[in-house]
Amino acid sequence: MKINHFPVDFTAGITPFFQVEDSERIRFTLTEFQDKPGSLKRVFDYLFEWDENLESIFLSGYVTEHGIKREKLGLGNLFSLTNWKNYKKWNDDLGVHVNYTHVKNLKSSDVYKYVLKLMWGGRHLYISFYNEEYLLYVNADVMDIISDESRIDLLKKQFSELYDRYYE
Repeated sequence: MKINHFPVDFTAGITPFFQVEDSERIRFTLTEFQDKPGSLKRVFDYLFEWDENLESIFLSGYVTEHGIKREKLGLGNLFSLTNWKNYKKWNDDLGVHVNYTHVKNLKSSDVYKYVLKLMWGGRHLYISFYNEEYLLYVNADVMDIISDESRIDLLKKQFSELYDRYYE
């Protein structure tokens, strides 16, 4: 499943970070944000307006011969989920159909709260959030941002002391 505005296939089996060139990505470790309180908010403020509407895509479950197995997401506790659509795609490696859910109109402030929850040990998902300029992928360990080369270059300059340089 392609994500609008980005050269990323969310169903490809690898995270968006590894689907783009080095010049189109930046990675932050969540432990770096734990060590520097306030830095996560600075990054979010740089990327998004506080109550900007974002879209999201996430793995929501599997369809097996025994029925649908849903991921225990708990997203309804964090987000107002009113505008979503499910997609099903066959996965050869797993031998099942995988359900992906696309959601519109999520508040960036709620996404920030979700990342805070992850940072302190919350349950993580295979999930990305995006607008026309930035795609944000986050899991229990890292927060990756995908964009065009000029925006990523500016991010790397703005947050040079924070971002992870391991994959450069």
